Amino acid sequence: MLSDHKTMRFMKQMYVLAELYAHLRMPLHELMVLQEKLLRKTVRRAYYETRFYRNKMKSAGVHPDDVRTVEDLQKVPTTTKEEILSTPLHEMLSVRTDLRKCHISKTSGSTGTNMTVVYDNRSYDHERALSIRANLACGQRFNDRQLTIDRPNDTPVALKWFQRLGLFPITHMSVFAPPEKAIEKLNYHRPHVIYGFASYLWVVARHINEHGGLAYRPRIVFSTAEVLDEEMREDMRKAFDCEILDQFGCVEMGRTAWECPTHQGYHMDVDSFVFEFLHDAEPVSPGSEGEVVYTNLYNSSMPLIRYAIGDIAVPSGEPCSCGRTFPLIRMLLGRKDDYLVLPDGSLLPPIEFAVMMKRKAGVLKYRVVQENVGTLIVLVKTGNDYTKETAKAIENEAKAMMGRELKVVIQEVDEIPPDRTGKMRSVVSMVPKPW
Repeated sequence: MLSDHKTMRFMKQMYVLAELYAHLRMPLHELMVLQEKLLRKTVRRAYYETRFYRNKMKSAGVHPDDVRTVEDLQKVPTTTKEEILSTPLHEMLSVRTDLRKCHISKTSGSTGTNMTVVYDNRSYDHERALSIRANLACGQRFNDRQLTIDRPNDTPVALKWFQRLGLFPITHMSVFAPPEKAIEKLNYHRPHVIYGFASYLWVVARHINEHGGLAYRPRIVFSTAEVLDEEMREDMRKAFDCEILDQFGCVEMGRTAWECPTHQGYHMDVDSFVFEFLHDAEPVSPGSEGEVVYTNLYNSSMPLIRYAIGDIAVPSGEPCSCGRTFPLIRMLLGRKDDYLVLPDGSLLPPIEFAVMMKRKAGVLKYRVVQENVGTLIVLVKTGNDYTKETAKAIENEAKAMMGRELKVVIQEVDEIPPDRTGKMRSVVSMVPKPW
């Protein structure tokens, strides 16, 4: 027999989902009115209920009444992860937050540090509903079997009660499992939907394309967590023979933008976040690169205002032909920290190097490490087609992109492991960025 509490929680989540789903066709001007109404409420709550933002805004000479529109947000200084990590958790939280009644998440710690994110029940329901909305909008059904590939410590210990009834049934597996195990699990569970890190799905797809073994066809593959370039997408499409849809977000915010089947960009969830794209602290125009800066509009326990996540993206100024009014991100370019620094101080997006490396015969895996502006170390796990000519081509093309004086050191290795989060960082730059 289900408890009244569990039934009520599920019903609340379904109510939030229905409300959010209705927003997908809301006229854009109405969406913007809703966004700014939520923004004003968020700024006031952060100012009056959290010590961190009250001090931050007072230091900048900003009062909540000064922030009425998205443009007014620029009066508030941005917030960095380093600031949050150096601030006691209770100063980040609303004074009304009861941690005993909250859901607590931690970031993946890809930079070596974990950040705690707190959601009260209402905020958590909203975050979950956002994630489900994107999938349903892209064709997933309530009763579709889903295989989620993630970090072992993110795997629930037991099914939710509604999953036992056949709603959102999910099976989990580790992102650290070898591709053979993933294919074995896929064939056993035969999920309609697969969800996982882009790099891991690509490794599995390449294994299927080279060795076969997949005995069925899923309906949708959702990739996330890393940049999905066109070669990865094509390999995955060939292996799984289905729709490949990419999603964008971070643990601090949850799902924030998602690709629909038109593949014209990523729909931004503007009813739940304010997106800014900045370069040198100034907004960029559509079609230009900018760092993504978020303001969360629904997390009342732990407000995050103008939070700079370090991802670089290109906003679009065009609507999507699918008819949904949510504005688009045209392109995701990767982490700011992973941009390579050229001798003149300009930056090379990591995806440019990815495109070059994936065209090289015999390169099974690679990692580029920039220790300083003049030196590039390229780790390569080689296959049978790898030759001295391949190594020379990598060196020449790297110099063509980054300067003829560049020292390129190519090291053949037996394996290139993912980092401790399960992500496969292909480009790592240790050079400070002039961003």
